[in-house]
Amino acid sequence: MKFYRAPLLGLALALTACSGGGNAEAPVESAAGSASASAPTTTAAAPIASATAAPAPVPATTPPPTAPTTPAPAPTTAEAAPTTAAAPTPAAAPPATTELSPRGNLIKQVGELAGIRDANGEYLVSFTVNDIAVDVQCTDSLAEAPENGHFVALDVSVETSPNMLNSDLIEQFSMSSYTFQAIGPDGVTSNAGADSVATLFCLDDSVLLPTDIGPGEKAQGIVLLDVENPSGTLVYEDYWTDSSWEYSY
Repeated sequence: MKFYRAPLLGLALALTACSGGGNAEAPVESAAGSASASAPTTTAAAPIASATAAPAPVPATTPPPTAPTTPAPAPTTAEAAPTTAAAPTPAAAPPATTELSPRGNLIKQVGELAGIRDANGEYLVSFTVNDIAVDVQCTDSLAEAPENGHFVALDVSVETSPNMLNSDLIEQFSMSSYTFQAIGPDGVTSNAGADSVATLFCLDDSVLLPTDIGPGEKAQGIVLLDVENPSGTLVYEDYWTDSSWEYSY
């Protein structure tokens, strides 16, 4: 009996080893890409993070993308040209001063605009004493010495408005030796008028300011005075408006 039991027992053991002792399955590819056998129930499940692994970091040699930046506008300067060229503005006449002397006259300087305005502020007459020269030399062949002591010449520019025609304020502008009065440096008004016969024969008429200037005219010339003092104050009074201006010389 021993002779036959041994082969039978060996055959039985061989059959048992081929069956594996259970229901083993061939390994499958997991979702994460790793091969694994079917795990017993006591084996812990793979962590969730392994299924949603973070993306691989960007290599250090690749700079991170940056958002485009808008360049700041260039600073403007006082020299920058405007985007649109503005039409040139005509030069306005310098503002007239309204300072009064103790005598109630408008104080003016050589080169300063003066004049007579209408109710709207428009100049009916504008004039400027450009220069004042003392002891001028006469050029006329019939010239005589000044009767009062000194010839004083005023270089004057005048412009009148055409609106003088429609104005009740002034009809024409006059400036001559008859319209001036001289005040000495001591403040004493001269008894002698600034006009004299000698002023009529000193300079050629071509350089003298016209005696009467009407509407819409321009003129320039010399007003020659005959005064006592080489310095002081000259007062001009307008016949039509009784306005007066004074100049130091």
